[in-house]
Formats: sequence, C-alpha cells, structure tokens
Amino acid sequence: MVTGYLFDRCMRVLHGNIGVYTGDNDPDDQSLFVVEQNAFKSLCSGLVQQCGCLARPPWTVASFIKKGHVARVRFICPHCKQSRIWASSRVLSGHYLANQKLVHAFTCAGILPRQYMNFCTFAGIGEVKQ
Repeated sequence: MVTGYLFDRCMRVLHGNIGVYTGDNDPDDQSLFVVEQNAFKSLCSGLVQQCGCLARPPWTVASFIKKGHVARVRFICPHCKQSRIWASSRVLSGHYLANQKLVHAFTCAGILPRQYMNFCTFAGIGEVKQ
C-alpha cells in the first residue's frame, strides 16, 4: 500500500491538477491516462529517491507522451542530467498491457469501434488505434 507521505510527495512532484471535467476547455480539462497499481507505487518510490548527485529537488518532468491509454514520462535531474523513464503500464509482447486490457474489455462488452473511440475521446483517456 502506498503511504500517505509517498502519495503527497508524488502529487507535489507531478504538480497535478485534480479538477473536475467541465467540458468548456478550462485548464482543469486535462487529458487522462490509466495507471497500474504497481506502476504507481514504483513512480512514487522512484521520485522520493535521491539522484546520484543528491540534488534537491531531484527530478523534473522532461517529457510526457501518451500511447493510447498509457502515459510514458521521462524524468531528468536538473543538475547532473541523469534521466529515468516511467510508464503507467507494463509491456507485454511489445504492447502496453493496460491498452490491451481496455480494448479487450470494450470488445467483450459489445461496444463497437466507433463507440469506443467516442467514449475515449469524451473521457479524455486516449485511444488505441491498432
């Protein structure tokens, strides 16, 4: 279980906005992504660990890329330029597991491809195109 300290530290580092979606292109209307529990734990534990140069704060977000429903983030130490890459899902046979599980769930629920795309677009969770 992720401790309250780790969660608070993680939220401060990511500078996330937890606003409610209003649908009016307000800055609170941010893109969403799916994260596995173990991936979130590794993110939090990795962000509280010091970089080799012992810089404070140790990590900043260098890039954020969405691949379907999954986020891939590259963190970099602003002082020594060491970087770490984190993804919100594990990879299975060259594909993110979270993407495959969501597509499988939508398909098994009988949702048509167009309905899937509309749902994902309106929810802002990305979509798997392959």
